[in-house]
Amino acid sequence: MNFAVSVLAGVLCLFALPSCGQKSSHSKLGEAHARQQVQRVISAAAQTPFYKPLLPTKAVATAMMEPLLFSIYGKENIIRQRPYEVYLINGFWYLAGTLPEDMLGGTFELIVEAQNGRVVELTHGK
Repeated sequence: MNFAVSVLAGVLCLFALPSCGQKSSHSKLGEAHARQQVQRVISAAAQTPFYKPLLPTKAVATAMMEPLLFSIYGKENIIRQRPYEVYLINGFWYLAGTLPEDMLGGTFELIVEAQNGRVVELTHGK
């Protein structure tokens, strides 16, 4: 049985090896098509998408953006800026850190598109 399997594997390899060196021909849509598709998507951006916003609530927006803020500014720094100001304005979440009134320093400000989670602006004062 093992001899028969070995012979079969050897024969299959003999047929498979010649095809390894051949160039594969793939059909490509091309750069012009890619540009057309990108332009279509950009021009349709103002239309209402078929899906619900990725960041539908204040809690979700905060939970999704905190790891980004932690990785850029440091977890301890961002946690000290709690509680955050979080507002949904015209389809964009505005998130900002707060500091105690007697404390000097800056906080982060983050504007994120609620529909797709795209970060529009991220700054940190000093």
